[in-house]
Amino acid sequence: MAMPNYAMSCFKLPIGVCRDLEKAIRNFWWRGSEQRKGVHWISWERLMKQKRVGGLGFRDIQCFNLAFLAKIRWRLIQNPGSLLAIVLKEKYYPGKSFTEAGKGRNTSWGWKGIFDAQKVLLQGLRWRVGDGACINIREDPWFPRPSTFRVMPLVNLQATLVSELIDSGSSSWKSELILASFHRDDVRPILSIPLSKTGCRDRMVWHYNANGVYSVRSGYGKAVNRACVQ
Repeated sequence: MAMPNYAMSCFKLPIGVCRDLEKAIRNFWWRGSEQRKGVHWISWERLMKQKRVGGLGFRDIQCFNLAFLAKIRWRLIQNPGSLLAIVLKEKYYPGKSFTEAGKGRNTSWGWKGIFDAQKVLLQGLRWRVGDGACINIREDPWFPRPSTFRVMPLVNLQATLVSELIDSGSSSWKSELILASFHRDDVRPILSIPLSKTGCRDRMVWHYNANGVYSVRSGYGKAVNRACVQ
């Protein structure tokens, strides 16, 4: 299981290679002897389920590959000034943000793998509110509810950015404005978001780790649960 990890952390493996790897693992697990042929007592799909749901935790190679590549995409978002981020931006999405980049035509196999990995990253990528100046209320994922991380205010709200919902003097939410502009079930989660007292900038975080940093382990869990390879 560990042998293809380096390759999977750099490139998206072809589906045929992933199937061959899974076949090799199955043959090793159910191998027989010279006198006796091996028997598949349990389906491979059941063995690949996570232990908490009754499986043995064997990895789905395609999902694990995408979880690895999502870490590269995460690093590009967190370090836009890195050499790799600068080169990819100039080549594949000049003048756009990384989240607006497309797959494109006649692009490299490496870029295609990184782009496909966004389906994993988007499962838990959201904004952590700082000063709110970079977050669009209606379009950006900032609401702390792990479905879409988005919230739709009532039609009477004129504000566009989250910063307009924050009292800059006291570094607190404008509770009266929020009560009047959002659905009742959405008010408490918004008011529970902690705000910076020093006015730090907004930043992208991975919702499913307490420290907000993406990990392959948590990404693989989301890839398997949401069937990201489909």
